Amino acid sequence: GEPGTMQAAPQYDDPVHEVAAFLAARRDALHAAGIVAERIVLDPGIGFGKSVEHNLALLARQRELLRLGAPLLVGWSRKSTLGAVTGRAVGDRLAASVAAALLAVQRGACIVRVHDVAATVDALKLWRAATQERGETSAGAAATPDATSAPTASAARWVTAPSHRISCCAWAMPWAASCDATPAKRIGARRC
Repeated sequence: GEPGTMQAAPQYDDPVHEVAAFLAARRDALHAAGIVAERIVLDPGIGFGKSVEHNLALLARQRELLRLGAPLLVGWSRKSTLGAVTGRAVGDRLAASVAAALLAVQRGACIVRVHDVAATVDALKLWRAATQERGETSAGAAATPDATSAPTASAARWVTAPSHRISCCAWAMPWAASCDATPAKRIGARRC
């Protein structure tokens, strides 16, 4: 949808399945355009053309998006869904934003877009220390790496602050897309 109308009664039979299908199509279009898989990151577009229920379904079932084989970028920071759940105004959503970012990383997000970088980084550092101590991955399972595993706790290292509203769902990244790659900053990602 367009920015002026995308929130007007969004309809999905199964938001996770439909968003995954859309992301797969965009990923395939990028591949067809010659973009290598290592430069693609997928964003399910939390808050864009989705109801509160759609957004919460995407968070609850986010691991299903990992099957697409590309790192996930998720932006929950200060979203209206957080306000609907907590009853808080946009300026009072720090706790909910940090909790949503942590949940997103636990469910396999490699990059989280946030407004409150320091608070989010602190929460992710604590989570990483606790999960590394227990030998867990970001998906909460015992650490047994294989081709289908979610990114490990080290994936929590990419936290970006928004410079403007982004509605793009797939990005061609100018660096290796591995969650453990460096540098950990966004350098001119291209909209698709």
